[in-house]
Amino acid sequence: MQIIDIPTYNLPKTKYFFNPSIFRVGQSYRMAYRANMEDGTPKIGMCKLTQEFQPEKNSGFYITPPKVRKTNDVENAEDARVQYINGRLSMSYVAISPFSEWRNLGFCYLDRSMQPEESYFFRYGATDNSAAVECEQWASPAVGTVLTRHMEPNIEKNWQFFTHLGELHFVYSTEPHIVVRPNLTTLEPDKVYETNYPLPWKYGQPRGGTPPVLIGDEFFSFFHSHTVTTPEVSKLTGCGKQYHFAAYAFSAKPPFHITRFASAPLISGDPYDNVVLWGNAAAFPCGALLVGDEWAVSYGYNDREMKILKIKHSDVLASLTKLTDV
Repeated sequence: MQIIDIPTYNLPKTKYFFNPSIFRVGQSYRMAYRANMEDGTPKIGMCKLTQEFQPEKNSGFYITPPKVRKTNDVENAEDARVQYINGRLSMSYVAISPFSEWRNLGFCYLDRSMQPEESYFFRYGATDNSAAVECEQWASPAVGTVLTRHMEPNIEKNWQFFTHLGELHFVYSTEPHIVVRPNLTTLEPDKVYETNYPLPWKYGQPRGGTPPVLIGDEFFSFFHSHTVTTPEVSKLTGCGKQYHFAAYAFSAKPPFHITRFASAPLISGDPYDNVVLWGNAAAFPCGALLVGDEWAVSYGYNDREMKILKIKHSDVLASLTKLTDV
């Protein structure tokens, strides 16, 4: 296992760089990342990477994903994940209103210049809260609005998109494991698969991370969770949460039940290592590539750095508990 730091001196200057998502374009590597400006505004940056996962000079730029609320003059975006869907490069991201607490999950395809060219905001989540009414009132009639289900009010994030038999699906929730097949016309779910089995994980609620990668008859993904720090650690460091990430696998066939799951983190944030003002000791995976027999997992560290974990696939398998077949 090896950890590689991703330097930022070749990227457009900003205050914090974190939550990188690495991906391939042909034989070259690229990276989307979260850039927090001096005023705290988040943007999505893109750049080319060398074969050693270092940003190439003068290759960085920002992209502007489609807006959820068409009447907004200002709408921000963060935490991109980039993957191929039926041979087309695509990106999921969190769309943010700077004037309220809502977060919507957007999905778009990218053209050759890495700019959005076709976008969707799929309708999935709880519809029985007051936030749903506000979002429906603000949404353009031509755009679906993502609503919350079981996370914080008004917030949707951390969906993982993949294909099955040529059709778009996404993992909505890790525990329970909920997979949705959306309708690209109505934006409503065509099918929802939900399975729930006891997991060996004891480090907080598992939540989404990297886009699933198909290996044989299983998809592999790296998820995240967080635990609350002790009062002593919180008082000493100002850090209230410690994030962790590890791997899991699920069946490539409906109902997409979990087949393997980690019992311990591969990486955790460090509350003693220069945590940012909002107090997250983060380890937040956003991209994963299998290069030969070795994974390269890109992740944000302590909400201020970008890193890559290189780990053999055999070691990932060894870290997983195989669940009873169902």
